[in-house]
Amino acid sequence: MSAAKEIMQWVTDHSIGEAFSTADLTRFGTRASVDQALSRLVKKKCLLRLARGIFITPSDQNVVRTISPVESALGVISRRSNCAIQVSGTEAVKCLNIPVEPISNPDQNFQWVAKPRRLTIAGKSIHIRSTSPRKVALCGRPAGLAVTAIWQIGRPNMTSTIMTTIINSLSPEERRALRESAAALPAWAREQMPDVDVDVVENMRSSAIIPKSIPSRKFHDVRNSETETARSAFHDDLDEDAIDSGKRSASAAEGRWSGFGPYYAMFPVDFARQVIARYCPPGGAVMDPFCGRGTVPFVALATGREGLACDINPVAWIYAKTKTDPYPDPQVVLRRARKIYTLITRNDRRPKNEFQELAWSRDVLGFLNAARRELNWKGSRIDRTLMGILLVHLHAKLGNGISNQMRQSKAMAPEYSVKWWREKEMLPPEIDILAYLEDRLEWRYKMGVVENAEDVERPTILLGDARTVLRRTPKAFEANLILTSPPYYGVTNYRYDNWIRLWLLGEGPTLPQTDAWARHGNKEEYRELLNRTFTVCKKKSTEDAVIYVRTDARKFTLESTVDVLRGVWPDKRLYFAFDGFKKATQTALFGDKELKPGEVDLLLLPSDHPIPIGMQLIEVNTYPNLPTNDLSK
Repeated sequence: MSAAKEIMQWVTDHSIGEAFSTADLTRFGTRASVDQALSRLVKKKCLLRLARGIFITPSDQNVVRTISPVESALGVISRRSNCAIQVSGTEAVKCLNIPVEPISNPDQNFQWVAKPRRLTIAGKSIHIRSTSPRKVALCGRPAGLAVTAIWQIGRPNMTSTIMTTIINSLSPEERRALRESAAALPAWAREQMPDVDVDVVENMRSSAIIPKSIPSRKFHDVRNSETETARSAFHDDLDEDAIDSGKRSASAAEGRWSGFGPYYAMFPVDFARQVIARYCPPGGAVMDPFCGRGTVPFVALATGREGLACDINPVAWIYAKTKTDPYPDPQVVLRRARKIYTLITRNDRRPKNEFQELAWSRDVLGFLNAARRELNWKGSRIDRTLMGILLVHLHAKLGNGISNQMRQSKAMAPEYSVKWWREKEMLPPEIDILAYLEDRLEWRYKMGVVENAEDVERPTILLGDARTVLRRTPKAFEANLILTSPPYYGVTNYRYDNWIRLWLLGEGPTLPQTDAWARHGNKEEYRELLNRTFTVCKKKSTEDAVIYVRTDARKFTLESTVDVLRGVWPDKRLYFAFDGFKKATQTALFGDKELKPGEVDLLLLPSDHPIPIGMQLIEVNTYPNLPTNDLSK
C-alpha cells in the first residue's frame, strides 16, 4: 500500500473530523515521502491544509464539526508543543458574557507561556503571544476563562457586580478550581472574590436564577494528548493550601496556615482534628515523633492542647515550626527580604549548572543564593519565617511559584527537568521576587496567626532523630495522645525527594545525591527505628495514653509496626482499621495505574476502654486480616 493510501486509511480510521500534523504520520515513511503524499491528497481535495504541516478532512467528507478550523489547528499545535493555548483576554470576557465595555478590539490573538508565534490558519492571520503563566492558569476549562478575563478587565474596571457575575457563571466544580488556584490571580482580585456557598449556588442554579456554566473550548486542553503522563509529572498531586470549611476556611487564620508547606505525605487536617478531639482532653498534650509538615502539633495549637513533635527532615521542620510559631509581623519579614536583596552579588546570579539556568531567572536565583548564605533559619524566627515562605514557592507549577514548570510537593530529577524544559522551549518566568514575596506574605497574614490558648504554650517542634532529641524535652511533659505516621519501609527518600529545598537550606548540594539510609531500606534498622522511637515516646506519655498510628498496609511495614507497638505497650489492646486499596497515588502520575496497598490505622487503648467504633481487635499473636492484593513486600 502506498504512503498516500496508508495515510488516507489512517485518517478514515482515526482522525475523521480532527486536525492532525505531519509529525503524526512519520510512521508511514520518511518526512519527504509523507509530505509528498499529503501534497497529492490536498490536490485531490481529499484533505484540506489548515496551516503549514496541519491538515483536516474537507467538510463534505467530514462529520459535523463542533469547533472551527482555527481551533482545530491550534489544538494540534497545543498537543505537539505540549503547551496549552488560551484565547485572548478580550475573547475570554466575551465568552463569559461579562457586561463591560470592550477593552480592546476583537482580534485573532491567542496566548500561551511558550515563545510567541505567528502563522496563517485557513487564510486567517493568527498571533499566539507569550504571556505570564498566571494569566493562562487553568487553561482548558471554564475557570481558566475566568482567570484570563479577570486579568483582562483589570483593577480599574472591575466591580463587585462583575466579579460576582464571573463567579456565578461557573459550575460548583469550576468555582472550586478557581479558588484553589487563586494564586494565579492578582492580589486585588483575590480580595474581591465573593464567598459563595457551593450548595446554595447549586440550588439557585436549579431554579434558573443563575446562568448555566460556560463550556470549555476543546483546543485549550492538552490533557487528552498521548503525552499527558509525562506532562503531568510536573503537575502537583497536592494542593498546598487545601483548607477546611467553617473556622478553617481561608477567611480564618487557621485556614491560612493549616496548609502551609507542600508535602507528599501528611495527615489530613480533619483526620487529625477528629482523633485529637476523641482521644485527648482539652488542655491535654499530644505528641508526634514523625511530624512531617506539622499537622498534628498545629491542630493541637488550634484546639487548645499542648504539642510536642519532631522530624529529621529540615524542610519538614521549617514547615512545622513556621506554621505553629511564625513571626507575628509580616512587615518585619518583608524588610528582611529587602535586606537580603541588597546583599546579592554578581556571582549569586550565575547558575552553577544547566538545571539552575532553566529553573529560575537570574534575579530570582541571585536572591535564592543570597538567602541561602544569609538566613539563619535555625536560630532566628524572622529568618525561619522568610525561609519557610521561600521553600513553599521554590518550585511549583508555572504561576504558582517562582520557578519554571515543576511539581510543588516533590523535587524532580534535574536531567529529566532540563530535557523537558528544552523540548517545550520553556524558560523560567521573570519575577519581581520582592513584589512576589510581599503578595504571598499579605495573603498568608491577612487574618493574623493562630494564637495559643491561655495557659497553654505553643508546641515544641524539634529538629533531629526522634530517638535522641525527644530525650532532651522537659520531664514535665506527658502526652495523653501519641498520634503519628512513621516513614514506610523502603517507600520514600526524604533527601532525594526534597533535594532542591535542601539545597536552599544549605543542607544539600546543587544537584541531588542518593542517600539510601534516608529511604529506610534496611529491615533491621527499620525495626530498630520504630522500637527505640516508641520506647522514648512511652516515657514521655501518661500510663493511660492513647497511641494512634497510621502505617502502610504492606506486610513487612505493617507487621513490624504491630510487633513494636505490642512490645512497647503490652498491657494495651490493639485495634485496626483498613481504608482499602488505593488508586490515586504519586506513582499514578508516572503511568503506574495498579492498585496500591493503602493504609492501616492502628489504635492502642487501655484495656478498660470501650471498643472503638469502626475498628477491629487484633488478637494476641495475630496480625490484621486484610483483603488479598499482594501485600507481601
